[in-house]
Amino acid sequence: LEVSAARQTSTALAAKNRQLAEAHTELERRARELEALQGQLQEQAERDWLTGLHNRRYLARELERLLTEQRGGWFSLAVVDLDHFKSINDRFGHEVGDHVLVRVAALLCEVLRQPDIVVRSGGEEFLVLMPVTEVHAATACCERIRQRIRDESWERIAAGLAVTASVGVASTDDPDQLAALARSADQRLYEAKRSGRDRVVSGSRESSSCGECQEYGREAPVARLSIR
Repeated sequence: LEVSAARQTSTALAAKNRQLAEAHTELERRARELEALQGQLQEQAERDWLTGLHNRRYLARELERLLTEQRGGWFSLAVVDLDHFKSINDRFGHEVGDHVLVRVAALLCEVLRQPDIVVRSGGEEFLVLMPVTEVHAATACCERIRQRIRDESWERIAAGLAVTASVGVASTDDPDQLAALARSADQRLYEAKRSGRDRVVSGSRESSSCGECQEYGREAPVARLSIR
């Protein structure tokens, strides 16, 4: 009787252990599914629905990560704004305007390096963060962006369509100045608009041609100032 009771107890415990193991496996599966779903939701929350670019939320998170990993060095931020975009929507329609935004996003991704971050900040404005990039290299990059946008065959989207962009660029090697960096880039964008549009204004110079710019990504000795 004792042996039979022990066997029954052992069998019951084994069955319960199997149930617990199955429940644990199911919990792990559901946890993985939940983690994947959270990742998908975060990705959706950090993406612009039209262009597929990231948004400001993603930029803020990546900037925090870069500050932790890079630990000093130059950062450059560019504000790229399409000229007279409202006129494009009014003349050609919002569908054409959407096609323009999608194509500009693709052009930005073609010009930029893999470490660079480009986001659509809203409307016809894009932000480009260039880690480990001082002012001259950042200006050269933005000149290429401006030229690619201007030289694109926009008539493939709509007859008579032409698109240009104005760009403001600011650079700093002081992590404490990153908040002021965006304000400086915005101010230079407004200066580019006031100066006639289709141009780049940076801390080093204003230009509508990249002939004098240094090769993008090349290190260059520059004075170490808070913001340029």
